[in-house]
Amino acid sequence: MQRPAAVEVMRKLGGRYADQRLAVTMNRMRCKTVDGKSWTMVRVRELRERLGIAAFDPQKDRPDTISVDETARRLKICIGSVHRLIREGILPARQVMHSAPWEVPVDAPLNRGRSDRRAECGSSPANKLPTYKRLRTSNFLAFDRRDAL
Repeated sequence: MQRPAAVEVMRKLGGRYADQRLAVTMNRMRCKTVDGKSWTMVRVRELRERLGIAAFDPQKDRPDTISVDETARRLKICIGSVHRLIREGILPARQVMHSAPWEVPVDAPLNRGRSDRRAECGSSPANKLPTYKRLRTSNFLAFDRRDAL
């Protein structure tokens, strides 16, 4: 897949996200500056100002979407689980462009199936333990870290 140009990314995402988040996104996309450097918040701000794109304003009304972080907080699950729900098509979400942050509609069925997912895991006491403890009790992780040294 071809890497997008930094100017293209800035025109599509600039003003939608804070400069720090844009720097992370542009580095994830493997965009480089003209002199081949990675993106920092300062470099993003300089490019955004050079292109005449307004800075992100958290007070401004946003489209009716929320971030993956906010979705995870509302569902009381981890961010990885939100990404899994998006991948499986259970949770509707979109990206402005490849590798851009996911945007989840505010009116998405956020409380869908929380109890259903618990039921899928089964009701045995072993399934209620966190993964590490299940592995520990099954002697899978029953070695001492010092033994490996």
